[in-house]
Amino acid sequence: MWYADWGHYGWLSSVYYRALTERGISEWIQTILYAERGRGPLLPFLTQFLMPLRGWFAYPQTVFLLVNPLAEFATLILLASVIQRLWGRRLLTVVILIFVCSTPLFLGMSYRFFTEPLQGLAVAGMIYVFVAGESWGWAEVILGTGACFSIGLLAKPSTPLFQAPFAVAAILHCARRGWGPSFRASLPMRLVACFFGVAVTLAALGWYAVNLKEVGLYVRWASVSPMMLHYGSSLPFLGKLRYWIVSYLDVLSPRWLQYALGSTGGCIFVYALAFRRRWERADLAALLSLVTIASAIVVFAFSINEDIRYTFALLPPTAIGLAWVVARLPGQVMVLALGTALLLQFGALFGQVSDARRPGSLRQYHWSVKADASAIDRINRVLSAVCSEREEVYVLGSETSDFEANALSFYSAMSESGHRCKFVQARWLTPGGEPHPEAAYRAIKSRRYRKVIIDALEHPPDRLFNSIRDPLQRLIENDAAFRKVRIPIDSVSLYELVP
Repeated sequence: MWYADWGHYGWLSSVYYRALTERGISEWIQTILYAERGRGPLLPFLTQFLMPLRGWFAYPQTVFLLVNPLAEFATLILLASVIQRLWGRRLLTVVILIFVCSTPLFLGMSYRFFTEPLQGLAVAGMIYVFVAGESWGWAEVILGTGACFSIGLLAKPSTPLFQAPFAVAAILHCARRGWGPSFRASLPMRLVACFFGVAVTLAALGWYAVNLKEVGLYVRWASVSPMMLHYGSSLPFLGKLRYWIVSYLDVLSPRWLQYALGSTGGCIFVYALAFRRRWERADLAALLSLVTIASAIVVFAFSINEDIRYTFALLPPTAIGLAWVVARLPGQVMVLALGTALLLQFGALFGQVSDARRPGSLRQYHWSVKADASAIDRINRVLSAVCSEREEVYVLGSETSDFEANALSFYSAMSESGHRCKFVQARWLTPGGEPHPEAAYRAIKSRRYRKVIIDALEHPPDRLFNSIRDPLQRLIENDAAFRKVRIPIDSVSLYELVP
């Protein structure tokens, strides 16, 4: 079932695609600028181009899931290049790539429709610019830094938090060595770099120029609004810090591996600080990775939200830090042993993904995802009963995990029957998205929404967000301005504003 963020991004993909194919370039650009005001548009922008392939799959939405595995594959390529440039050891490169692939979060995000894999790709790109930029001209470094920043911002507004240390170090390195020639690449590569870097940077500047205020409001709402207490807690700073450290470690590897690598890495790092006279590029990359991880976890500790998928962007700097530790292990036997242990971890996680074994203690986001055919069929029957070919906006007065506004909007957009319905959750109409039925009712009346849908079915876990349903339904039924419309769907009620 595609709901919440999945459904929202899927709906945006179809909206972008329809604007491009039905309304022309100008309307398409306007849609990209204004359809999504608070979150980066990169994921639906990319997946819109996969819409023509949706007929190849049993479930049309499956086509969207091609983007994140490709983003993760590109991330692995960048990391492999970085490790080869810094250490030049193939076995080390293979072991680190196995480590990244065997983390629960990396494996879990490969088949989920979230924006974090694109964010991780942008972070890996910035690390690559820092490492490869040593042999680049200053203009190439500037263009690469700007392109990675822009891709990151278009993927998710928080991405610069994970990129800043490497970006600052890359620019300072150019200034320290003397700016020198602007380009060192061949002419064709110069043209490609200039076009891509400038185009991506202008796209990011244009989108944020229009949506900067809304992005700020959304980031604040998603971080510290009271509504986020449903997704996290208001622990003191030290309690939050402990939560994020433990969560970050748990999405990387089992505890025994954490203790072994952590103690080894700590000893090596202390030795390097005390006895190394000259820091090499690999040492600086490892230090910047540590700074990135530490600063991100500190920032997370100020947020109420506790969704561990936010740590996905820390995987590239973690891989560099781990490579620095493993590169200093004595002999190849220990490196091979570590690689073997990581392969076993990957096998265990893959077993959980394929339901071969039950989920263990490696947190969430790596369990299998199955299509709920009965819930999808019920949504399609509701859409057939209430929607028409004319685009209309409906308010959804109930909110459950298998019947909510993002899911209904998404399946309406993906339908081949011509449905063009957009659904708005009643809770979204209230200040801060809080479930206040009176505020939602007043918003429905003042904004002249014509139709309200309420589903009587409920599951116990849904009661938190669905608490608005019953009082809102009573307010509407007692208002002569609304009339009830009969539809052939059990438990679903449709109310229409009297003209």
